[in-house]
Amino acid sequence: MRSILLLLGFLTAGLAHAAGGCPDLTGRYRMPDRHPSLETGHREVMTALRLEVWPAEAHDLEISASPDGRTMQLDLVSAPDTRTTTPYPRAPLAFGTHYDCADGWVSLRKQVPGARRQERAYLEGGTLVRLRRAGGGGLTFELRFSGVERTNLYSYDSARISVPRLLGRRAQIDTYHWMPASLAPPPPKLPDPAKLAAERAQEALRARVSELTGGATIGMMKAEGEGTRLQLIAANSDAMLRIEDRLLASDLAYAFVQEPYWVVNRYIAEILVSPAHGGAARRPSAFRIEKELNRLMCKTPETGAQVVKMARSGDGYVARVALPGGLTAAEAADCVNWRGSPLIARVLPIGTEPELASGQVQRELSVWRVDLWR
Repeated sequence: MRSILLLLGFLTAGLAHAAGGCPDLTGRYRMPDRHPSLETGHREVMTALRLEVWPAEAHDLEISASPDGRTMQLDLVSAPDTRTTTPYPRAPLAFGTHYDCADGWVSLRKQVPGARRQERAYLEGGTLVRLRRAGGGGLTFELRFSGVERTNLYSYDSARISVPRLLGRRAQIDTYHWMPASLAPPPPKLPDPAKLAAERAQEALRARVSELTGGATIGMMKAEGEGTRLQLIAANSDAMLRIEDRLLASDLAYAFVQEPYWVVNRYIAEILVSPAHGGAARRPSAFRIEKELNRLMCKTPETGAQVVKMARSGDGYVARVALPGGLTAAEAADCVNWRGSPLIARVLPIGTEPELASGQVQRELSVWRVDLWR
């Protein structure tokens, strides 16, 4: 029994001695800006530290250690001027279980799955992380990655079978430096949550309108009091008509706030999309109704009328129609094949109006009221 106790005493003393060789990393350190080129390395560091969850508001890492060096407590904390009520992750680390010490380094035992894209190969493998105090009171992290290039034998959805390539193993060492929080510049301010939510909603709406219209080009988007205003861009009139027909067939609640117009070799229109669904605000543009009415007109030279201008008016539309010589408005309206239209329910001549150019009357136009199917 006495020999067993002596052996345990020697082991405990050896462990304490080994732990006593660990560097003192106590302090608070500021994470550098997490731009894409550093994202992989930082993710591996945080996983090795057992702090996989990384709140957006957390910019500092606080380390406290026991006097004998056998335990460390790691806490993610926010910068002093950051307001948050979110509980941050923390990780207790134990010497001999989670880390070892040698030559002034704390080496984390957990190997982190990792990948690297090198000049001519994509490597898959693992990363070992170690850290030490850097000059100026910061932290230095060294990431030792070892991986192998693999060849896919089978790949479908999430299933994959691959084998390592012969002589395809390579290594890579990356180094990152974190400053002491007291000397670091203030972290970048987080975007306003309401603004972020609005931007995500706009991007979701952009994707939805693009899908509904069969891939139409979406231009400017702007939030307004009653919804979101956005531009629709088409290469020609037929493409714009197809876009509008797809919108009419959808459940998107929208209204035209800028009729389609031709500029710089393309058609542009603007709609206001409301948050509601069910299509309560759907209404064809005057551009669409003009094209539809011209399609329904009789086509012979004696009976063929032509829409010169179309405008919305209340619940309906008003068309200015040019008539061929000798044709009355009633005859032209009666010749319209409105029964074959999914949009136009009725046309009714309501008067005449002179067409002016440079102050001179060019011709008399027939004015028609155009009603839609409800």
